[in-house]
Amino acid sequence: MLVLGIEVPDDLLQRWLGWFAPPVQPFVIPPDLAASLELADDRDRLTPEVRDTFCL
Repeated sequence: MLVLGIEVPDDLLQRWLGWFAPPVQPFVIPPDLAASLELADDRDRLTPEVRDTFCL
C-alpha cells in the first residue's frame, strides 16, 4: 500500500492500526482517584506507542 507516496508493508500497517486504534482504548484516571475507588493503577501494561499516541 502507498502512504504519502511511500510503499508501506502490510505488517507495518497492522502495527499502525494497533497503535492508533487499539481494540481496548486506554482510560486513565488520576492515581489518587483510582486509589479512592480501589482500582488498580495498571498504566505499566500500556506500550510506549499507546502512551505516546494518547499522550499519557
